Amino acid sequence: MFGSSLDWWISELVAMNIKWVKVLDDGSGSAKNVCQNLLARDIIPIVRVYRGRPNPGTLSDHDKTTMSQLVAMGVRYFEVNNEPNLEVEWQPGGNANYAMQGVRYQVDLATGNVAALSWL
Repeated sequence: MFGSSLDWWISELVAMNIKWVKVLDDGSGSAKNVCQNLLARDIIPIVRVYRGRPNPGTLSDHDKTTMSQLVAMGVRYFEVNNEPNLEVEWQPGGNANYAMQGVRYQVDLATGNVAALSWL
């Protein structure tokens, strides 16, 4: 989503006084342009970093690099897991019964480092 289409959508968000928007990043920084434009209009992006079958697992170096780049741009909120209550979000042998536990992550804004803190 680039150019006038993005400008139109952001203008609509501003007109509706929307201050938070969730966007999807494919894991390679695909949301950077959208995030830059949202931040420029004082709209806070929440970036979902796509990870296929993320449970159980950890953030890859590639994920951490992408998130660090987004943090450097001003992004502060991330979603690194989607619908953990579904079996499709788990690797074979995984267990969706752990869905209510989730994982708490912390991003060190000074360095951009992302660390899994604990199971909730």
